[in-house]
Amino acid sequence: MKTAYDRILPVVRVLLSVTVLLVCLFYTLTAIYASPYPGFDWDGDGTIVFIEPCTVDPAWCEANQDTLTVGDRVLVFGDLTIEEYESDLTRVPFDGYGAGDTIRIPFLRDGVKQTIDWQMLGHNRMTRRRYLLYALPLFVPFWLIGTIALFLPRLRTQSLLTHWLPILFGFFTALWFAVGAFGTWRTAYGSLIVHALAWLLVPIYWHFHLDIPSPLVRGRRRTFLIGTYAVCAVLVILEMLQVLPSSGASLATLLTFLGSVGTLLYRLLARRAASDRPTTVLMFAGFCLAIGPTMVLWSIPQ
Repeated sequence: MKTAYDRILPVVRVLLSVTVLLVCLFYTLTAIYASPYPGFDWDGDGTIVFIEPCTVDPAWCEANQDTLTVGDRVLVFGDLTIEEYESDLTRVPFDGYGAGDTIRIPFLRDGVKQTIDWQMLGHNRMTRRRYLLYALPLFVPFWLIGTIALFLPRLRTQSLLTHWLPILFGFFTALWFAVGAFGTWRTAYGSLIVHALAWLLVPIYWHFHLDIPSPLVRGRRRTFLIGTYAVCAVLVILEMLQVLPSSGASLATLLTFLGSVGTLLYRLLARRAASDRPTTVLMFAGFCLAIGPTMVLWSIPQ
């Protein structure tokens, strides 16, 4: 006979999965429908990495022709200086400006300061479609991983915490990708949240790779994990208070990557149980293909 807990558990699982998906979609859709968009993308230090092609809007393109190029470093984002942009993660670039507005943008090119008048592009159907196709493949696969793990039955030999590790791995990675995809735009405090999520991923990923497919380093593993969770929880709070330097999130991402790859390599090279090896090979290949390039590219330049 099913207990009240057994009856309510499927509902809780569905609500959890739907909530994570809705949060991911909120940040994606808010970014591409509500955020100010000048017509170019930039990285964490204001360097332009992409400029919309002329085919998007010929009139806009003609107004901004040959004014900015990839590699220029923007010094003022509307009313927000680069110093304010780097020091306060809650400030929104180009806030208050919309499509068609002309703004003055000081920038550096080859170390020389220049100033141009730039017409804001704003989002249109083509840009929204491009950014949607960019964001969805980043977080949807990991949301599916978390959802599938959420509905898999727990093995009798498996602890409750070990059962939840793949769920946390999938859901928090999905959130990190969804919020971080447009983190430089600062939509709904996205940059601040993705910095905090970066530190949350460190203990989750390390714990995941230490426990699956079988527990590793049994000696003082529990003390190590408790200490890691505690330290990262403090760092999350410091990130939310903006006490840490802006490079802190990049360090967290790098630690997540190195800790995960190092653990997987140890499993592959050490003489572990033969039954673990196929699973470890698949995990290593999947991790490197899905997470590796993004983590390295987000961490090393900064």
